[in-house]
Amino acid sequence: MLLNFIRKLLLLNTVVFCGVFAVAADTNVGTTVKDAAFDVKSVIDVGSIIAPDNKEIISAGYISGDAPASYNIDGKLSGLAVELFDSISKHLGLKVNYHIYYSHSQALQALSENKINILIGAFVHDTKYENMDIVHSPAFFIDEYIIISPVSDLSFAAVYEMIWTPLLQKTILFSFLASITFWFLLFLFEGSRHPDLKNKSFFEKLTYTFFQIWACFLRDLLYDPVTNAGRILMSLWMFFSIIMITIVTSIMTSTIILLNGGHNSLVGSVNDLHYQNVGFLEGHHSSEYSIAVVGGHTKPYEYIGDLLADLSARKSIDYGVVSKTMLDDYLLYKPSYKENIVISTVATGYEGWVFLYNNNFSGISGINNELVHLVESGEFYGICAKHISHPEHCLVM
Repeated sequence: MLLNFIRKLLLLNTVVFCGVFAVAADTNVGTTVKDAAFDVKSVIDVGSIIAPDNKEIISAGYISGDAPASYNIDGKLSGLAVELFDSISKHLGLKVNYHIYYSHSQALQALSENKINILIGAFVHDTKYENMDIVHSPAFFIDEYIIISPVSDLSFAAVYEMIWTPLLQKTILFSFLASITFWFLLFLFEGSRHPDLKNKSFFEKLTYTFFQIWACFLRDLLYDPVTNAGRILMSLWMFFSIIMITIVTSIMTSTIILLNGGHNSLVGSVNDLHYQNVGFLEGHHSSEYSIAVVGGHTKPYEYIGDLLADLSARKSIDYGVVSKTMLDDYLLYKPSYKENIVISTVATGYEGWVFLYNNNFSGISGINNELVHLVESGEFYGICAKHISHPEHCLVM
């Protein structure tokens, strides 16, 4: 009896112990799931993408103020380059930790030191990156870099410079040379036949026919030829003068429209930056190079807003060289600057936006291949159209 009682007691203890152990084990599992869910949520909040545990964790750096390529609104990342890399990451099943940078130089330094694997923003390739152990992806967007200047009151000399273009000069010179030929022929055909030229001196005939030629050129035909040759000659001259005077008046009219529009840009070429103080966006090194080539004095700016503020106030810089895409995007949110700056039609060059990688990053080829795949499938065009007004500039080279 005693022996059976002891056996039952031991069996009961075993069951109780197993039950307690099972409860404890369930509690630990619940805690693990809760912690994992918290970790996932905290990562997703900053835009990371979760992948299977056997995937390498990628550290990606983003520039906050490179709209429309990448920008940060209340902690949420957005932009063309951001959404493009997010799509690539999802397709490849990558696990990504995001790091937001507010300085291009700090971000580049972090990439060079392998603190991050990839850098995302409106970055362009620069040969000096090779010394920093940095490589780049194919270009996914081609951007135009243009010259901007502050609005200014125009003097008579400035207006004259705007009107007196090479086209106007060549038009007037060609018209004058042609008028000499028609003048000589009119004198030859009509000098002794026209009633107004009979009994006139040689000099009077010359001045009379010269006046008639230019009166016709200026759309005021006062002369009535009396010979068949004279009529044919003046008909040809009238046709020629219509073409030439139309070119002259169109140049004058376009200049007046430009002046009345309040956007008076005197930038005729990149050479106008010679010996001028010119601002450019930090990290856009081809802009810096183009300014330096023509003898301009460069001043880097971290953000386009700071550059526009200084240019509008005529503080520190006389001109600016900026990304046309970034400028258009910024003016949508700060339209007041449209009244203070002039956007010229002169481009200093073109640059391609790229992803920058640390050279030791093992996922470069996979990301580049997926980038090409997104273009070929048409998905990239849809992404680009959401952020860029001219998505035809989105490509892979």
